[in-house]
Amino acid sequence: MIRVSDDGRGIIPDPLRVSPGLGIGLQLMATLADDMHLSAPDGGGTEVTLTFLGTG
Repeated sequence: MIRVSDDGRGIIPDPLRVSPGLGIGLQLMATLADDMHLSAPDGGGTEVTLTFLGTG
């Protein structure tokens, strides 16, 4: 399991694609992981938990 968190403003949709990123990060993580969970902790920010089951 991999857990990444920050204390920023959270995930906010960017319909105008003003962000300098490619916009594929969350999609790629969801595709590669066996399970992905996004949460917004009470103190703010975002937490992403990825689970990888492995091959044996």
